[in-house]
Amino acid sequence: MVPAESTVSATKRGGRVSHVLPGEGSAAFRAITDLVRLPEWNAKMTRVVALPEHLAVGAEWIVEFAVFGRRWKSRSRVESIDAGAMRFAHQTRTDDGNPSFSDWRWEVEPLPHDCRVTVSWDLHPVTLWRRVLLSRIRNHQLARAEVPASLAALSRTLQPTRKNTEQNGDVMSSRSLRCPCGITLTGSDDEELFRLGRQHADEHHPDDNITDDFIRDHVQKNARDAQVA
Repeated sequence: MVPAESTVSATKRGGRVSHVLPGEGSAAFRAITDLVRLPEWNAKMTRVVALPEHLAVGAEWIVEFAVFGRRWKSRSRVESIDAGAMRFAHQTRTDDGNPSFSDWRWEVEPLPHDCRVTVSWDLHPVTLWRRVLLSRIRNHQLARAEVPASLAALSRTLQPTRKNTEQNGDVMSSRSLRCPCGITLTGSDDEELFRLGRQHADEHHPDDNITDDFIRDHVQKNARDAQVA
């Protein structure tokens, strides 16, 4: 089902979805291009497998999807990125050598109190079964369910976080986590601690092959309440 806030149009092998999101456009663009957090608002995406050092033209990343009991890895390459204009484009293909690919374009438009995110895509099936059948099925899934649902989920992640206050002054509740290397991470909740932990592991411990499951388990067992005045 398409969320009421989404505007959807589709062709045989492509589509376009627009959705109004809360807050400033720059925050939405940062969320869209924060690759570590992609599984937070893409329900069919199970994990991020590999990340680039910098998100620039030519940079690549790999994620894993699970749809109808089938899992596959997807490799994407940045085609263009302009933070000032809030536009981002990438080419994506399955990470199994199949020559078929898809082109994705993201645009964020500022509005008086919110912003509008528009994502469009074109599928380019090359192999026989993808041309004859699979691309049409996949395009229908994207246009009628997955992309609108992802933008709706992204909208929820951008909702302002409420502050917990005490009568003796404004105090914001937060959570902290100590890495075995000695670094302490601080976030608003355990989900943010996971994101920060993933980023920290990728940047400072790339040779340790630290998995998402390990980080989530470490957060669950070792995160503590903290207070930031």
